[in-house]
Amino acid sequence: MAQWGRHPRLFDDEWGSRRAFAGRVLRDIENDWLLSDSDFPCREAVAVLLAVFSWHIGAGQFKARATVADFYAAVETPEVECGKLAKGRSETEYRHAVADLCEILDEAAASWQSISPSDPHGEHVVDAILHYLSSERFVTIRYG
Repeated sequence: MAQWGRHPRLFDDEWGSRRAFAGRVLRDIENDWLLSDSDFPCREAVAVLLAVFSWHIGAGQFKARATVADFYAAVETPEVECGKLAKGRSETEYRHAVADLCEILDEAAASWQSISPSDPHGEHVVDAILHYLSSERFVTIRYG
């Protein structure tokens, strides 16, 4: 199970950078999608975000101008990426988590398309995803 916490300090700093990287990636996915005529790529976005939080991909492995296609090429299915995040869970749990995470992203995408590309802000969506992952015990958030 991946862990997110404030202790020790280095671990907290790493999670902060992971959260920020996930926000940047989500913003890139959002921008790419808004410029297309396609449906929001929910499953691909979930796979990338899960890979970021499972420490399987990070900003250091991409060139400075990485494209959304680069991110998609670096991951497997969202269920496989979910399995990397929380080993030992059932396939049903992975499928359920992916469906729930897609619901969070689809709701945000509907707002981005109809209201404003900045409402909700990508970091708030990332926080909602982390909240879900924590409440379902895919990650452990420690305080103090």
